[in-house]
Amino acid sequence: MAADVVVFDPARVGPQEPEVAHDLPGGAARLVQQCHGIRHVLVNGEVLLEDGELTRVRSGRVMRGGCV
Repeated sequence: MAADVVVFDPARVGPQEPEVAHDLPGGAARLVQQCHGIRHVLVNGEVLLEDGELTRVRSGRVMRGGCV
């Protein structure tokens, strides 16, 4: 069975200030809000975030509203 794991510091976890990213097609803008205090994320057994840094692993899938 697939499983996801998040390792975080409960004393530090929280949002950072929102930023504008221009990474959509045509350079369109979107609002992005990162967080701090999350150390590691595993998705389907693959390391997505290690020591607070993203890896190139993309083992999950995008959910677009509704139930999957």
